[in-house]
Amino acid sequence: MKWKTPKEFLDATYHKKYDMDGYYGKQCWDYGEFFWLRQVKRNLSTGGTGCAFGCWTNADARKFNAGKDFSLITKKANLKVGDWVILNTGKYGHVACVQEIDKKRNRYKLQGQNQGVNKTWVNRVWFNLDKSFLGAFRYKEWHKK
Repeated sequence: MKWKTPKEFLDATYHKKYDMDGYYGKQCWDYGEFFWLRQVKRNLSTGGTGCAFGCWTNADARKFNAGKDFSLITKKANLKVGDWVILNTGKYGHVACVQEIDKKRNRYKLQGQNQGVNKTWVNRVWFNLDKSFLGAFRYKEWHKK
């Protein structure tokens, strides 16, 4: 099954739980892995780091994750709904999908797992990305011109 729009994906996965690898419970990476496996038929690599931030900071992983299916977004000001952001937060970083953007308040509502108060299922939390944004993957099929 492929989702045709970011909204279709975000609505279909909201309040669900994903543990794709059986390690450490339901982590943010598991949610990204679910998307990558279903949408582009490959894994979401951390480049052997075991950390969410490795999806972006490891050059080989970043290239593999992008493949021909994703554009790389290097400025948070260019983010769009449906982009997969990689953050440098906490010990391991974070992976989540942009669900809403509030440019006036400089904040982004991210849909992800293991974030905010609820650490169990996919939820939505507002983030200020000024200090934590590493980069993002934009699924090209959702943003054709």
